[in-house]
Amino acid sequence: MQYVWGGGHETDFGPSIGICDGYGGSITPCPADKEVGLDCSGFARWLYWRAGAGDIGQTTKDQVVNPRFTKVTAATAIPGDLVFFGGSAATVHHVGVYTGTVNGVAMMVNAPQTASYVRDDTIASHSDLLGYYHLTG
Repeated sequence: MQYVWGGGHETDFGPSIGICDGYGGSITPCPADKEVGLDCSGFARWLYWRAGAGDIGQTTKDQVVNPRFTKVTAATAIPGDLVFFGGSAATVHHVGVYTGTVNGVAMMVNAPQTASYVRDDTIASHSDLLGYYHLTG
């Protein structure tokens, strides 16, 4: 699935046409309003909806403060937990889905940026890990 800024934020869950409002990507002009796909929070939202968890929130900022999530340590994180990046909940800017460790390296499935596709990445590929969050309710 292709990364698209603002993709996955329609009333229906899943890939959608993106938006250019707030776009800060490196490709200009903004291609999002002509492409179908998911951004990072749209991807996490779609996966959780498909897994039967309902709507976890539209944006990364909505998801990180969702009271159904509890912050857990890396040692207690389990595959499927969300991994947020940013200095705080107020400045969170990215989310991935933890998939476990491979040869001791923490991994996530990730919709990283414009012109990329959903892929496996190391958690260390982002330098500002906020934490792991587990759905509790």
